[in-house]
Amino acid sequence: DLLDQTFEQERTMEYLNSVANEYFGKLTHDISRGLQIELENFQDRLYDVKMFLSERLTKYNRLHKTLSDFEVRFKILEWVMNDPLGFQ
Repeated sequence: DLLDQTFEQERTMEYLNSVANEYFGKLTHDISRGLQIELENFQDRLYDVKMFLSERLTKYNRLHKTLSDFEVRFKILEWVMNDPLGFQ
């Protein structure tokens, strides 16, 4: 599932970030800065994926509600068309 993979990647990046922070002083400034930039870029991409998934979920929920409403109306129409009160 894409959402589970996203959360797993986020946990991995948080772990790597904590390891990087632990050893940050031991690295040269250029390597440290490059790693920090990569982590920030990955977090930005992760945020974009989360937003995309959130939008898709919202659209799915709206569609599901619309289809459910249609199904209810169709059943009512079917009931009326079958003339349950015997008016025909």
